[in-house]
Amino acid sequence: MDQFSLFRKPITWVILVLLSLGSGIFVYRNFEKANPLVHVDITMSRDSALAMASRMSQKLRIGPERFRQAASFTNDYRFQNYIELEGGGLDTFSVVMQRGDYHPYRWVVRQFHEYNPREVMFRFTPEGKPYGFKETLPEDFKGAALDSARARYVAEESAEKDWYANLADYHLVEHSIEVLPSERIDHTFVYENDKKSIADGKYRLRLVVSGDRLTELTWFVKIPEAFDRKYEEMRSSNTTLSSIATLLMALLYGLGGIVIGLFFLMKRSYVLWRKAFIWGFSICFFSVFLVEANQFPLSWLYYETSTSASNFIARTLLYGFLSAIGMGALVSLSITAGEGMGRIAFPRHAQFWHVWSKRAGSSKLILGQTLGAYLFMVIVLAFDVAFYMFTTRNLGWWSPAGTLSDPDILATPFPWLSPFSISLQAGFWEEAMFRAIPLAGIVLLTRNWKSHRFWVILVLILQTVVFGLGHANYPNQPSYARVVEMLVPFVIFGIIYLQFGLLPVIITHYTVDVFWISLPLWVASSPGIWIDRLIIVLLFLTPLFIVLFFRVRNKKWTELPDTYRNWAWRPPEASEEEPIHRSMSPFAVETGSVKKPVFRWILPVAVFGVLLWAFFSRFNHDDESMTIKRKAALSIAQKEMAQRIPIDSAKWTVATTVRSGGTDHRFVWQEGGPDIYKQLLGSFLEPAHFMVRYMKTEGSVEERTEEFRIGISGNGELESYRHVFPEKWPGANLSRGEATELVDSLLHVEFQTRIFRLKEVSVTPEKLDKRTDWKFTYADTANYPLRTGEARFQIQLAGNKVAYFGRSIHVPEEWQRDLRDHESKLSVWRTISWLILVAVIIAGIVIGIVRWTKGYFSIRLFGIVTVFLTVVKLLAVANGWSRSLYAYPTGQDFGNYITVALIFQLLGPLFLALGMGVVAGMLPYTIVASERIDVSSRRQFGLGLLLAGIIALLRYFRPELAPYIPWFGAANDYIPWLGAVFHNIDNFILLPVFAWLITLGLNRITHMGKKRNAAGVMISLLMGLSITGSSLHQFAYMVPAGVVVGLMIWGVWYFAFRYSPSIIPVVMAGILVPEAVRQAVISAYPGAMTGEIVTLVVGLIIAIFWGREVRKITTQGDTV
Repeated sequence: MDQFSLFRKPITWVILVLLSLGSGIFVYRNFEKANPLVHVDITMSRDSALAMASRMSQKLRIGPERFRQAASFTNDYRFQNYIELEGGGLDTFSVVMQRGDYHPYRWVVRQFHEYNPREVMFRFTPEGKPYGFKETLPEDFKGAALDSARARYVAEESAEKDWYANLADYHLVEHSIEVLPSERIDHTFVYENDKKSIADGKYRLRLVVSGDRLTELTWFVKIPEAFDRKYEEMRSSNTTLSSIATLLMALLYGLGGIVIGLFFLMKRSYVLWRKAFIWGFSICFFSVFLVEANQFPLSWLYYETSTSASNFIARTLLYGFLSAIGMGALVSLSITAGEGMGRIAFPRHAQFWHVWSKRAGSSKLILGQTLGAYLFMVIVLAFDVAFYMFTTRNLGWWSPAGTLSDPDILATPFPWLSPFSISLQAGFWEEAMFRAIPLAGIVLLTRNWKSHRFWVILVLILQTVVFGLGHANYPNQPSYARVVEMLVPFVIFGIIYLQFGLLPVIITHYTVDVFWISLPLWVASSPGIWIDRLIIVLLFLTPLFIVLFFRVRNKKWTELPDTYRNWAWRPPEASEEEPIHRSMSPFAVETGSVKKPVFRWILPVAVFGVLLWAFFSRFNHDDESMTIKRKAALSIAQKEMAQRIPIDSAKWTVATTVRSGGTDHRFVWQEGGPDIYKQLLGSFLEPAHFMVRYMKTEGSVEERTEEFRIGISGNGELESYRHVFPEKWPGANLSRGEATELVDSLLHVEFQTRIFRLKEVSVTPEKLDKRTDWKFTYADTANYPLRTGEARFQIQLAGNKVAYFGRSIHVPEEWQRDLRDHESKLSVWRTISWLILVAVIIAGIVIGIVRWTKGYFSIRLFGIVTVFLTVVKLLAVANGWSRSLYAYPTGQDFGNYITVALIFQLLGPLFLALGMGVVAGMLPYTIVASERIDVSSRRQFGLGLLLAGIIALLRYFRPELAPYIPWFGAANDYIPWLGAVFHNIDNFILLPVFAWLITLGLNRITHMGKKRNAAGVMISLLMGLSITGSSLHQFAYMVPAGVVVGLMIWGVWYFAFRYSPSIIPVVMAGILVPEAVRQAVISAYPGAMTGEIVTLVVGLIIAIFWGREVRKITTQGDTV
């Protein structure tokens, strides 16, 4: 029976229409029962909020005189989640808002100006009442130094007079002070409501007086730490499931479906990529780039005023564009693979790229699929409503309540854009990725198997599970709720795809998402909103309009021509196959022996390069070398623990990491120079040091809160100590005097100083239910040689227990802002530079895959490189696993954290290894040797030494904006010397691959230097500027250094690489080996010298083997 005959019967359509109609009525009547909604009466518009903020700033003289404004309607989701989960549920949350005890929903208006650190944030209730503000003043802003009593009077009088705050039910629980570098004193007062609370949460008010003016009034609820940690643990399950989906998508759909699927499609000339790429990149241009641009009015809320507004715009647009390119490539490849495999697997389906053509667009088949998709869309909505009604009422499942109102959508120039473009991307990409690739793939793979039907049914279910896992990162509980939710409807999606193809599932998916995402447009009220609603309706019905357009154009409904079925499609006529030989490769270039004059003087010139390298290279560093190993640091930390708080080490997991450098190092270096830097290093500037962490990976989330972090310097000295206490643990309620006395004693014991010798910077208490914590900061003005910044001691107490002590350099705010401005300008060029370099590698991978399908490929080299890099990266992860353990957030489930960490630490290296393997396998077939290449390895290496000398000369003239601090990461590895090898050895593959690809491009463009040499020079300069720009620190250095590197690239290509590309690995080793020697001489940590020596030996072996293997394949061929 014709698989489509069922839908030619009227009864089928009657049933479908009735089901859809009934579903629509069900959704209308039960929508709010299934989807918990918060009813917020928003009577203040965005324009009103902006206007009121402007008036208040002028009246109270708050914020900058000249300003730009940004506004958003926000919600305190942390408070809402707490109330819904532990504070009485949604009903209690609604009561809190109705009584006005607290306003989680509020308008936020920011007033700011570029390059001005002074700004203000106003808050208003949904009804338009002032609900607080926060003014940010620069630390060098002059102001009074009031005593506590006077400051409290100013705070309370301003709060009651200007902000109508009723403090009758509030009492003071915390008072902290901070002395700013301008000698202004800021006071912070925290009040707590005596008569009202919400579960274990406390209603509080924070007032800040800066000098003699109120600069902050914030109403908030102090939520127990225990809830935050339980919520974090809960969400970690969502993240874990989502990460598993990422792994499955990457391996099964990405590697198995897109890469391998396209590989076999290309071998059969079955790829139709042009329309897929047009659609894919066009969709992502809308859904990523234009949506990002459309959000600009809201993006200003996050604008960093230390940078220029034009730079912020440029960075936002650049990152939006790059994201669109990346996502566009993924969507395009997914559509190409899914459509191509479906064209082979389902011969009766309509050809996807012809469904909206003149002859197919008016066919009854396409009309039926389109109408069926719209009808099924309503059924899907009904299933969602029924699902959430049942699970929330009967199973106690939870999803956070929302509000249909979203005034922010009206802040965008085109409110309709996001619902349309995001839905279009989801419809196209997700159906191609999650439906077409796995289902068409399994049909093709098993079509000749007896168990074919079993495998199709199994994958039909599994693709839905993977799809649900991919959406599991939503804050639903249980964590697998969305997996279960999607099981039934998307199994049906899969069945529809198997029967009819991509068109109906894309339309249904698109329309379902448009419905959900556009809901705020239908409850919003503003002038002109009807235009956006009309546009959404038109876009929603566009697939149907297209079919109707072709019906009008053709003047009748037609049958789909057989020529538009998949069975009728034929690949382009291919020429008669000839025996594969490397000389056939269109990327191959004719080479000859390098002329003797070219390399005659290489050895003397290499000596010159070595001299340059030896004279201009640094063989020391500015940090302190580490003299102890990780085991010694652990032993020292254990002794410190035994002296302070003896613990049962069997109950604790111990992990370490190494830290070095930082902004404070750069500040001291620039402001004080090398001598002062050395003076402060080891005291207020932390040298490279181990951080030893004691933590619990088992037990309740509250028990896991306690942990210890101990800083041990590279020579075994104690740098810092931290003991984290759970908030609920009882402790002493010390007065300020008692706490100060304890701190004075601690300063004497740990730092051999006393409070009377120091300047008090800040004293901050934190009142908890069962104890009072204190934070003290003091400045050592006597032992600090710079005019700006401060050398500081930090002490923290938990009750009467020591919670932290350490030292640091306070970097002035203005200096940090200047640095951020400088870095933000450079970041644009760094991003562009990296984009160019990565584009070269991606182009090489694409060319390699294409060449593989044509037979111009060395599987032997591919296997060797891929396996080698994979093993190196896996061993590196294992050897440095302590670093991953150290980063464990104890609020998360330990098993969840390990799962996510392993997934993301292994996926990246695997795909990098595969990519490099593909390029390596292609490279021998980019050259054809007319004669035997006879350049000795000694001369090849000599050319590399010359280049190493030039690079050392360039580095010598690079401005020193920060101290030179080598990489200490391997010191934390279980086997440090092996960590050094793993850190560097892949460069002996990556650098030759990159150089070879540039050589290939220059050879092709210039016809081996015979034509368009000017273009070759320009490309070389572009590569040079990209290489220097990728680590850009100063524009003044980037341009001349980039030009020199570009000319060096062109020169080595013109005189050597274009004749003998096979010498590239050894030449690149000549660049890398001297750097390994330099690092061995520096020997920054135990094991560094051994590691660097092993690196250079193994690297040379790789380079020589690679070069010989390429020459062998070039002259003798390879099994393809």
